[in-house]
Amino acid sequence: MKYKYILFDADDTLFDFRLAEEKVIKKSLDYFNISYVDNIVDNFRKINKELWKKYELGEITKENLQVTRFKRLFETLSVDEDPDNFNDYYLEQLASESILINGAEEICRVLSKKYVLAIVTNGIKSMQEQRFNKSTIKQYISNIFISSDIGYQKPQKEFFKYVFEKLEVNDKNSVLIVGDSLSSDIKGGNNVGIETCWFNRYNFTNDKDVKVTYEIKNLYELINLL
Repeated sequence: MKYKYILFDADDTLFDFRLAEEKVIKKSLDYFNISYVDNIVDNFRKINKELWKKYELGEITKENLQVTRFKRLFETLSVDEDPDNFNDYYLEQLASESILINGAEEICRVLSKKYVLAIVTNGIKSMQEQRFNKSTIKQYISNIFISSDIGYQKPQKEFFKYVFEKLEVNDKNSVLIVGDSLSSDIKGGNNVGIETCWFNRYNFTNDKDVKVTYEIKNLYELINLL
C-alpha cells in the first residue's frame, strides 16, 4: 500500500461549500432586508476569491478578509450596512450548513478502513468545527487541522510540517493530499514534496505552475485510484 495518510481539503472537496454559500448569502440578504439582485452571488465569489488568494500569500489576516469582502460587496450595491454584523450572521448560518459533496461520506467510510484520514483547511475555525462536528464523516476523520490554530496556512510549508508532526509522518511518500484548489492544496503539496490529487469538478484548466499527480472529477474515482 503506497499511501498511509490522506489529507482532504474541506470546502468544495468534502463539503459542498458552493451550495451552502449560495443558500446562506440569500438568507443573510433577506435577514438584513437587502434586495437580491442578479449576479450578486457571483460578484461575492469573485471578491471573496481575490481576498482568499491574498490570505494564502500572507498579505491580509483572516479577520480582515471576513469583513472586507462584505464591505466591497455593499459598495457595489450602494448599500449602507455594517459588514461586521453581516459577516457574523453569515458565518453563524454557514456553520449550520453541513452539506457534503456527493460521495464524501461513502468515500471516507471506505478509505478510513485502510488509511489515516485528516482534514487540512484554511477555513474559519468556528464554522469548520461546528460543521465538522455535525457531519456524518466525523467518525472517519482522525484529525482536523485549521490554519488559524497552526499560525500558518496552505500552501505554506510550515502548515504541512505541523500536520506531519502531529500525525507522526515518517515518510512523505506515504502522504497524499486531495483538494480542489491549485493555489493552496496542490501548491502546498508541491511545496513539501508530497503527491497530489486535484479534485476538478468543474473542468478548470491548470493554469498554475503546479504539478498534479492525479486528477479526478468525482470522489468515487479515489477508490480505483488508490
